[in-house]
Amino acid sequence: IKFGFEYDDYGNQTVNTEYGIDGGDYVDERITVTEYARNLTSWMLRFPKRVEVRDGAGAVISRAETFYNTEWKVAMTRQYGVAPEIVYLHSPVMVDNAAGRIVVDEE
Repeated sequence: IKFGFEYDDYGNQTVNTEYGIDGGDYVDERITVTEYARNLTSWMLRFPKRVEVRDGAGAVISRAETFYNTEWKVAMTRQYGVAPEIVYLHSPVMVDNAAGRIVVDEE
């Protein structure tokens, strides 16, 4: 299995390409694209704004969008092939690109 990575000027991973099994008729490529919300004045640089998981052809198979208010609290929408679900949170979330999931801090 091969991987490819791209990063922005702040060191955030913006693209994680999983090429899947090499050879054969496998269609198991997955591309995770992450966009970040930034507040350069406060040096808040690593807050994911949108995470899309795409198949090898580039079709979006899941999407999570995160919105931060002025206190940097978050509201998030998740979509996995169905209508979006809105989840309101009081603490940041972690996007686990490798597992293709969003981890919510419940504290």
